[in-house]
Parts: sequence; C-alpha cells; structure tokens
Amino acid sequence: MPKYKTVKSSEMVHKFTSFLCSIAPVCLIITLELLSFMLFYLFDFFWIGYGLALASVFYWAVYAPARFRLPSAVIAGLYSDIMFMTPLGSQTLIFALVFKAVTKARKMIMPKSFRFAWLVFLLLSIIASLVLWSIISLVNQQLCAFLPVMVNAIIAWLCYPFVVLCCNNLLKILQRIHPYE
Repeated sequence: MPKYKTVKSSEMVHKFTSFLCSIAPVCLIITLELLSFMLFYLFDFFWIGYGLALASVFYWAVYAPARFRLPSAVIAGLYSDIMFMTPLGSQTLIFALVFKAVTKARKMIMPKSFRFAWLVFLLLSIIASLVLWSIISLVNQQLCAFLPVMVNAIIAWLCYPFVVLCCNNLLKILQRIHPYE
C-alpha cells in the first residue's frame, strides 16, 4: 500500500490564501482595465485605461513590491496590450520599466508626502506615455497624434488618487489575511 503524505488543513488554507494574496494585485489591475474598457464602449473614452493600470503598477511598486513582482507587471502589461490592441509587448515593456525604476527609487518616494508621490507619478506617466507613443509610431511607421499622449498622461495623473484608494484598501485586506511585509 503506497504511503501518502498527509497535509494538514491549516497548511492547505495557508497555501491557498498565500496564492490568493499573490494574485490579488494583478486581479485588481485587470479589473481596473475592464472598468476603463467599459468606459470606452459606453462613452467612447479610451485613454483612461492605461492610466488606471499604470497608476496601480506605480502604487504596488512603491508601497508593496513584495506582493507585486516583475512577472506580475509583465502579465498586467500583456493583458493591457491585448485589451487595448496596442503593439504586443509595448505596455508590457512600459509596465516592466516603470516597476523596475520605481522599486529602485521607492526609498526616496515612500517616506515623502502623498503630493510628492503624485508628482513623481505625473512625471512617470508623461515619460511612459511618450515611450508608448514612440513605440506605436515606430510600429505604424508614421507619427501618431500627440495630443492623446498628453491627455493620457493628465488623465492618468488625475486618476491616481482613485487608484491609490483602491490599492490601499486591497493592501489592508491582504495584510490582515496574509501579513508578510
């Protein structure tokens, strides 16, 4: 008779909650992108989606990088590329670069005020929008309209407090369920 390893139910529950806590930030980003996609279809308002996802990546990179790692940023970027029909890998690259840059600078951003983080996000959203505009222009082999790029950066900046509220509430829940940061 083969011997089976018995697993305690508390160990299984711990592994399951750990798994749920590890995918929760990506699920939040996907939910925010679905919300922005609904806004696109209802009101023909496309540019909010990229801003919500970028703000969420920024938040997790600053305040909880242990819960949101580089592979999560890549998954969120690929989903965003597919959802918004941008060249495959363009938003993936931007999310990965933003994540790496912000995790390197998080010790400078984190102890400062919310306004400082918001200003840093504004600069990052402008740079990320310009990089995305450059990639799309290169892929299309023609310069795309520049005004939507700036509108995208400003809308991303304006949506940042809403995204911080959502991410902060999720982080509090995750810390109660599975504290490790």
